[in-house]
Parts: sequence; C-alpha cells; structure tokens
Amino acid sequence: MYVPFCLFCLSSPFVSFVYEEAIKLIRKVGKLMSAQKQSGEFADYLAELRVRFKPKRNFIKLLDGVGRGLLSG
Repeated sequence: MYVPFCLFCLSSPFVSFVYEEAIKLIRKVGKLMSAQKQSGEFADYLAELRVRFKPKRNFIKLLDGVGRGLLSG
C-alpha cells in the first residue's frame, strides 16, 4: 500500500494538495508551540524544514507564509 501511494504522490496536482495539507499541520503545531511559549523552538523547526526541503520550491513558498504569519503575530 505504501509504494502505490508514493507513486501517486508524484503527480503535480496531488503534490500541491499534500503540500497544503502539510502546511495546515505545521500551522497547528505552530499555534500549539506558541501557546506553550515555544516560539523560538518553532522558528528553529521551520528553519530545519527549509534546509531539509530546500529543493521543493513550492513547499518552501508555502512554508515562508507560515513563518510570517505565526512568528510575527
């Protein structure tokens, strides 16, 4: 079941959907960490994600929006 799912993930519209769902989860993590006064750790987490997924330009663009939204407010 895992391999066919991964092959399906390679189609462009689905990748976009997966990125958007990942960003939703990352935003939830950010809100939880902010509530626990861990905004610094969340910023470190975002930085790690940027390094790890640097080749994924569209994901990084979405991720940048998370950083601006949660860390500035």
